[in-house]
Amino acid sequence: GYEGVKRVNFTIQQQNVAKKVRAKIATKKILYTGEAVTPAVNVTYNKMALTEGRDYELSYANNVAKGTATVYVTGKGNYTGTKAVKFKISEPKIKDAEVSLTADSAVYSGANSFPGVIVKYNGKTCQEGVDYIVKYPKKLKAGKNAITISGKGNLSGSVKRNYVITKAPMDQVEVAFQTSWQATGKKMKVLPTSVTLNGNGLTKKDYTVKYRSTATGKLMSSFKD
Repeated sequence: GYEGVKRVNFTIQQQNVAKKVRAKIATKKILYTGEAVTPAVNVTYNKMALTEGRDYELSYANNVAKGTATVYVTGKGNYTGTKAVKFKISEPKIKDAEVSLTADSAVYSGANSFPGVIVKYNGKTCQEGVDYIVKYPKKLKAGKNAITISGKGNLSGSVKRNYVITKAPMDQVEVAFQTSWQATGKKMKVLPTSVTLNGNGLTKKDYTVKYRSTATGKLMSSFKD
């Protein structure tokens, strides 16, 4: 027979994270925020959930701008090695940002008196030419004027904002004309040499010229002297 106890020592090796451990990004869609994004990661071994800080540590790379980012799962305690998991940072739509004009309406003061545009996303002010571009109408006119703001860089899509122009009263216009004319005995039209509003010249499409008789008070399109 036999008696006594035989003790045999054996070693449990750390499990290699890169080979046997599964790691999956917990969030399906990750949007650009202007700051480093650190999505949660589900890490399992043989369907057993592992614990961050005890079984592994996480570190991220290229995780600010839109595009492909990487999270590294590094083993700790009973686990060793490193597993790299890639994820995509998508650009948000500019419609999800705060887009406003410096003024929504104004009295007409010139065909090129455009308002400024302010775009904020995730609490941060975006930069024109970097995060968005603005397309103004060729000339402003009385009524609604559509201004298009399109995303660029980390923003996509476009939105429109209306800038409403009220007609300017003619009493604000500066008119220059020749004050004395030679009588001809024929019909005459005394036309202004310049018509301006806030330093911007008006064209004949912007106004009409009428003459009022000092004798009768009637309006005329021309007069004879």
